Amino acid sequence: KERGENFPHPTGWWSKKESLDTSIFYPTMNLWTYNKYLEAISDEDNYVFIATGRMDKLKQEVQAILDFHDFRFHDVFCNWGGETFKFKTRLFEQILRKNPKATDLIIYDDRHEHLVKFVEWASEVEKTTHTKISIIDVVNKIQMH
Repeated sequence: KERGENFPHPTGWWSKKESLDTSIFYPTMNLWTYNKYLEAISDEDNYVFIATGRMDKLKQEVQAILDFHDFRFHDVFCNWGGETFKFKTRLFEQILRKNPKATDLIIYDDRHEHLVKFVEWASEVEKTTHTKISIIDVVNKIQMH
């Protein structure tokens, strides 16, 4: 109702470009997370990427918001299909396979239902890799794993 109208897609808004329209919504930023980003990106040995549940067809709109805040990730991954948690864990596993010498994977997320599942997933993945996985709750600013 930002413009006095009901959002045209009451369900499935994650896949709609209108939900990322910066002429309607101001894209806020979590300053605590932004400082963590600056710290990570300043180390040239780090591979810093974003993985969002937003559908791949919205990559241009996602990039526009990242550009608005001057985020410069090495890669931007949008959901190629399916449930967000599964998309992200598959992606993280692919990245770990491509980088077998990685010592750390730090995951920042804001969805409690995903954070709990990430902790469980990380415990299993750490058994088969040489990578320490940290799960960070950006809402409460705490490490969960």
